[in-house]
Amino acid sequence: MKIDVGGKRVCFFILETIKDNTGYIPCMAVEGEKGYYLTDWNWGKDIELAEKCAKKKNRMLELTEADCLKIVGSTMRF
Repeated sequence: MKIDVGGKRVCFFILETIKDNTGYIPCMAVEGEKGYYLTDWNWGKDIELAEKCAKKKNRMLELTEADCLKIVGSTMRF
């Protein structure tokens, strides 16, 4: 299964600062688009578990960790 937005790859990641009182909110990066999007999901209060969920979701999207680093890096434009 692959998700793309207008031909651009999408990946999920966790930021330590993006959470509410119930836990970490997954972020979504779209390749080549500045910034990131918040999902309306919550992957719990344990950051390690939340990161495992993001990695699992990305594997389901047929993305390697290197792919995800490239996608997230491509969103960091000034």
